[in-house]
Amino acid sequence: MRTILTALLVMLALVSPARADDLPLPDLDAVYAACRASEGGANAELYSVLVDGPWRFGSADDEFLPVDTDRNLRAFSGSVQLLPSRMEEIGFVASDARAATLEAARTEGAALRVGFFLGFDDPERSSCLVRPRAAVTMVRMDVAFLELVGPDGSVIAREDTERYRSWHDDAERTVIPGTGPRARVEIATISGAPAPDGWQRAIATASAGTLGTALATCHRDGIVRGAEAEATIRVRLTVEGRSGRVTASGVQITNVGDTDEIECIETALGRLELGAGPAELGSRTVDVVVPITLVN
Repeated sequence: MRTILTALLVMLALVSPARADDLPLPDLDAVYAACRASEGGANAELYSVLVDGPWRFGSADDEFLPVDTDRNLRAFSGSVQLLPSRMEEIGFVASDARAATLEAARTEGAALRVGFFLGFDDPERSSCLVRPRAAVTMVRMDVAFLELVGPDGSVIAREDTERYRSWHDDAERTVIPGTGPRARVEIATISGAPAPDGWQRAIATASAGTLGTALATCHRDGIVRGAEAEATIRVRLTVEGRSGRVTASGVQITNVGDTDEIECIETALGRLELGAGPAELGSRTVDVVVPITLVN
């Protein structure tokens, strides 16, 4: 069944930047992290990947130029294979002339970028079959958008699905009280499951005080340097279970676009004081992932 697409066609003569509401997955580790997050209930996160070449279009039909998905789309040198979750046809609305133009762009080196959710349509169903690096990880993606990207990074054409449209129009997704640069810290997780209640409360308390102020300052300064005004960042904290001491802080996935802001946020999260963890953690060290939404 062909996905209902909202036409957002970009003329080839225009250089159009990619949108900043998705989290680009730059490597296999980021794919693993996204899959873990989806298993933990993070099903409304919008991700994107660049498809490995060579890829191709199918035969144009009825003002529609499909992407050939007879063979799964590949990413990261074939370490990941992606397939539309409902086996729907995906592609670009295009007249015969436009189809010829897009095909010419593809043969001249344009890349295919796919935006997708994991578990957006069916949260109870697993979206990933994660395998070791030597094997192939399978990702069942709920396609949100397609972009044809030129060698210079310009977006030649874009199509949004109804999934993207409904997600983007959900006002509650981005409502954060206040004005100016600010942040909302989301539910922290360990291996996809919610972190202990005590640690959640500690993070929430800090977010309402010094941590929230620090994150707002990081984002304010980042915007001045050219960071994205609206962005998402997932920070991985290494935490001692017994003491709750944060021993390391590092970015997992982000679309902030400013290295200094990322480092500032890492530092702010690294200063968290979580308190002793539950007895079942013992002396183990665990990774706590803290998602943060940034707006202006």
